[in-house]
Amino acid sequence: MIKSISLLSIFFFIFSLVTSAPAYADVLSDSVGFWELDPDENEDRSDFTCDENPMEISVDREKNLYTSKRNDYTDTANIIEVYDNAYLLQYVNEERLDPNGAPVKWYFVMPNKTTFYWVRADWADQEDYNGERTFKRNKCDPAQRMS
Repeated sequence: MIKSISLLSIFFFIFSLVTSAPAYADVLSDSVGFWELDPDENEDRSDFTCDENPMEISVDREKNLYTSKRNDYTDTANIIEVYDNAYLLQYVNEERLDPNGAPVKWYFVMPNKTTFYWVRADWADQEDYNGERTFKRNKCDPAQRMS
């Protein structure tokens, strides 16, 4: 019974991902670029802005790899599944564990083409999941990055 509730929770979370935002031609392409923390959600952005050290995201479709870079730090993750406006990934060498002791997986959710946020898969798996997520990130204007 518990397993079926978990599966049902996951179904409703994924269903909300698909129905809560318009479908994109390609969420993987839309996620590529430079990103900053949303100033409306986090006033203490320090140097995580488009002007100073934004995060750069790239996707290797042949290898199903997501890469993010910021300053001298690089993260790589395996893309597990792609939805209309989100994808599920797991970081290579992930050390954080979910309540079952498995490495954490993350949904990269794009409610529109210029915004994304993270939702841990185990958060979405909870019976009482009510929309917990990380701070939003906003896409930097490519013209701003060229200057």
